[in-house]
Amino acid sequence: MVSPYYYGQYRWDNYLQDLQRNQETSIGFEEKRAHTNEGMVEAAGQQLGELRDQTQRLRNINETLEKGFEEMRAEFNWGFTLMVERLDQQIDALSKIAARLDKIHKTLESPLMTQARELFQIGQDRFKKGLWDKALEAYLMAEQKNDVDFPLQLQIGKLYLYGNNGDLSLVDVAKADKHLAFAARIADAEKDSLPDWSRHCGEAHFHAAVAAYLFGEQEQDTEQSGRRKCLERALAHLAKAISLWPRFTESIYLQAKCQSLLGQQKQALDALAILSDRDRRYYAKALKDGDFGLIRPSVEEVFRNAIAAPGRLAKSTQDVLEKAFGVLQWARRSKPDQSTDKSKIEASADSLDKGQGALRTLDVDIEGLHEEAVRTLRDLDGTTTRVFRVRVEAVKAQIQEAESKRASCRTQIEYLRREMGKTIGSGRTGCSYSFAFVFALCVFVSIAIREPWGRELFAISPLVFGSALLVMIIAGYGVGSRISKTNQNKSKQQMVEENIHAAEECEPLIAKLRQEESKADAEFQPYLQWRHDNGID
Repeated sequence: MVSPYYYGQYRWDNYLQDLQRNQETSIGFEEKRAHTNEGMVEAAGQQLGELRDQTQRLRNINETLEKGFEEMRAEFNWGFTLMVERLDQQIDALSKIAARLDKIHKTLESPLMTQARELFQIGQDRFKKGLWDKALEAYLMAEQKNDVDFPLQLQIGKLYLYGNNGDLSLVDVAKADKHLAFAARIADAEKDSLPDWSRHCGEAHFHAAVAAYLFGEQEQDTEQSGRRKCLERALAHLAKAISLWPRFTESIYLQAKCQSLLGQQKQALDALAILSDRDRRYYAKALKDGDFGLIRPSVEEVFRNAIAAPGRLAKSTQDVLEKAFGVLQWARRSKPDQSTDKSKIEASADSLDKGQGALRTLDVDIEGLHEEAVRTLRDLDGTTTRVFRVRVEAVKAQIQEAESKRASCRTQIEYLRREMGKTIGSGRTGCSYSFAFVFALCVFVSIAIREPWGRELFAISPLVFGSALLVMIIAGYGVGSRISKTNQNKSKQQMVEENIHAAEECEPLIAKLRQEESKADAEFQPYLQWRHDNGID
């Protein structure tokens, strides 16, 4: 962590130069490290190791810069301000604010105002390129045409306050104090006009407080009361900054510094106690900060008490971690099939273990850990719920498929039977069978009349033969038609039997799947109840 600036350390301008030099040294080290002889690395020993650690910290800071001031918390350093401001999204955000204000105030209807805005945009372009002196020239020309412009005054003030890149210095704390105080005043007046007003107004008051704090240091050699007034003015700005932009913890830290310098030890320790529950990395920062020299033992006690008696956010973070560990057990119990889910679960387990361990130390960003724990909890819950639900839905889909197949088979059976009932036997086959039956009857009669019983039978009634002949004709035709119909329906009957067999096979499969569904649901429902009981809904 980069050492903070404090009274009596050395001049603010020199501090910014050292900060720039450290960054350049670390970047140069990164570029040369791949070409360094291994023996030389070992010979460098501890010095090289410290430089490597510093490089890693700066790399982490650069990554955090992309997210803006709020996410840096204890890693924030005033000298990083213009690094963040040069990012494309920051330039665009400030330009959008200017455009919004122009639209509200109908600035572009005035030629003078139009010229002022054009000069401001020229300054923005130069600022983005790192041409700070040229950007300042354009800003000051724009100010001559319209000085009541929040984005303009904010940019001028920050250049005067932080504008030192090692080769060029624009730093003038007195001018920075003037312009930033005016920017904060304009921001207060633009409450109904500025988009995301509270955040931007809070930022303006913070930078105005930094300027007042630094201006107070210049006053200490001449008049003690002048320094006190500057620090009190800084506290007034910080009170507004904290109220308007509560996520930015550096305002609270600067508040504690000013209170400590004013001898307001209890208030300073109270402010640090707040930070100890938001980002305990302020402990290391405060130990290096000479502004807390007179109360350093008490500062250490405040942060160590934060471990022994955690504050509200630390307790909330612990609660989230415990819930996340609970979900982790359910996630593992769900036994996901996909390797990506397995990897995600184990990665979450590693993250939770590290978070749990960090929460017991003084090197932990509690706000960041809380946010990460909440994300991990939601990710694990999403994975677990999805795995359980997919398993239940998969079995239900199989049941639906089996039932659909069974219903289809039954429908097909009914249809085939209806079609078979519509089949008409062949008349030709019926006639053939009638002829065969009549022929058989004739053969029978020719044999029977040779016997006494046959002659007696036909002697009783000549109609017997006629009746028998008629019966044989009808029976032969009926049998022939039946056989013809059966032959025609033979393929359909086979299909009926196949569908009956398929439908019967579905029954045990459906019964088995319903058991699997009950088992999967029995595993899922307890998790849903556990989620509800632990307030994860």
